[in-house]
Amino acid sequence: MDTPVVVFDEFDCKYDNSELGWLKFFLAPMQDGEFLGETALYHIRRAIFVFAGGNASTFQEFQETRTSKKEVKLADFISRLRGHLDVKDISDMQARRESRLLKRALLLRSLLEKHAKPILKKEAHERTPSATWEEASIDDAIIDAFLSGFDYKHGSRSMEAVIQMCRWINGRFVPASLPPQAQLALHIEIRSPAATDVASGQPGVAGINDQCLNSTLQEVEGILDPECPCPGSK
Repeated sequence: MDTPVVVFDEFDCKYDNSELGWLKFFLAPMQDGEFLGETALYHIRRAIFVFAGGNASTFQEFQETRTSKKEVKLADFISRLRGHLDVKDISDMQARRESRLLKRALLLRSLLEKHAKPILKKEAHERTPSATWEEASIDDAIIDAFLSGFDYKHGSRSMEAVIQMCRWINGRFVPASLPPQAQLALHIEIRSPAATDVASGQPGVAGINDQCLNSTLQEVEGILDPECPCPGSK
């Protein structure tokens, strides 16, 4: 029998006006595999619990939450954990550049598949003709801006918001597809002159930063398996 995975999102929010007030309810299921409902004792078979925090940005910050730790059972909760993972934000400048670029590239591709289907074109894979993928019809300058020219004020939500505000032109994602700069300013800060030109929607900017773009894409591709039948940088 498969082991179920249960995700508790924003488990570190308030409950009954108490910081981390939910923690005490997780202790029995985590320790004994059971919990007491209103009318009966419920048993839980072996499972994986995933707790996704919504307030603390790191596990260290979570441990240092200013509250009555004994009252909310913080230590008891932590003692039942079997691991933790700090997920770096896509705008975390402390992360390695290669890691940040790869994370942004993967996120950009997934968001294009979700929100930009008109610009995806099916192509045959050069090494496996029978296999196909959907290549994004997107200007190189746009890729460069999204991967290294923009800082995202609200992380991945900002990247998604920008893509949702775009309008495709003749089935392509070009600088003129972007929303007005006043709207962009809600979600991004611009880090390079080339990205400024892209954000202004000026035509013909695809070649402005080719050297930087090629370097960016090579860094992303260099940490991917060269034998992977993935659609490269697009």
